[in-house]
Amino acid sequence: MENRVNGLYNYPSVIEQAATSFRRSKPNMLFLKDFLEKDFYNKITDEIKKVNGIERYKLDKEKYSELEIPNSLDDFLKSEFFIGLLQETLGKKVNEMNYSLKKFGHGDFSLIHDDEVLGKRIDFFFTFIEGEWKQEWGGYNAYSKGDGEPLIFPAEGNSFCLIITEGEMFDFVKYVKHFAGKNVIYKLEGRIK
Repeated sequence: MENRVNGLYNYPSVIEQAATSFRRSKPNMLFLKDFLEKDFYNKITDEIKKVNGIERYKLDKEKYSELEIPNSLDDFLKSEFFIGLLQETLGKKVNEMNYSLKKFGHGDFSLIHDDEVLGKRIDFFFTFIEGEWKQEWGGYNAYSKGDGEPLIFPAEGNSFCLIITEGEMFDFVKYVKHFAGKNVIYKLEGRIK
């Protein structure tokens, strides 16, 4: 399984450093670039492009397509390696994990809503991009307490983020502007219990 992850992240000392950084940051967060091994990332991205999806739309709340999760990606998320990485970083056992795969293109988004106070939770997401993506097009993940600047995670292909939210921290995916044209971005978003 290790050959599915960038070789850098196979060293215990690197994982230990990442876990220490995660625990010291406020809020607790980790953003890893080039997380998956390049060939595996490309394989997953190609598989994602071929899966079926259902458009989700709620007025003034969200618009995106929810996709089936390719078996190879699902197997990776359930792997001993990935679960071990999460447990090492979090410093606790992962009892349950839920996730979904979403596609965002021009006009897609998710918004913050006051009726969704979720309290403390552990979120993670992977970003998959086919081709080029510019940050000014939108599509990035952001977390906000509503009392200041949001914490923005760039829309960068082959990135992995893990974050513990506290209190009234909301998350959203920035509206994808028309500049994106036919380009799309895929997000695997999950929650750990």
